[in-house]
Amino acid sequence: MKHRLRIPNSISTKTLLFVSLALIITVMITVSFTMYNLTQYAETVALEDAVRGMEGLAGEIEELKDYSYQNAQIIAENPLIVQALENDDSVQLQQIITSLSITKNLDFVTVTDNHGIVLVRTHDPKNTGDNVSKQHNVQMALKNQPIAVVEAGTAVKLSARAGIPVQN
Repeated sequence: MKHRLRIPNSISTKTLLFVSLALIITVMITVSFTMYNLTQYAETVALEDAVRGMEGLAGEIEELKDYSYQNAQIIAENPLIVQALENDDSVQLQQIITSLSITKNLDFVTVTDNHGIVLVRTHDPKNTGDNVSKQHNVQMALKNQPIAVVEAGTAVKLSARAGIPVQN
């Protein structure tokens, strides 16, 4: 005995099936359209938030570079530092640099000679004599071109740094 699906032949049943099918298709199209639009909106909002975040970060980095530059300029123009360098007095230079870095709330200060050899540094005072001339900020200062940059280092992995030549 075979079982067959029988579709009633009455007009009301056919109308009900047609309306139900049309309603299901309409709901599916509406849901699909809404989901697509919501996804597009969410992506747009996320992209705008990411752009605002990047702009904020770029602004913060510029502020840190400016702060670094201004303080490096103050340090480079300090007559006590010029005198300590002229007298080759690394103890006095270390004291002055350490004091200024604390006063100005600087993470570190490094002073080199005119070849990029470290004379004093605040973050590791006992470590001197190494060559940091490969750092871009030091290269520019050695060329007598003041600069503020963000660059990687060995002790401080990424920082806003300024290179300013000390001149009498």
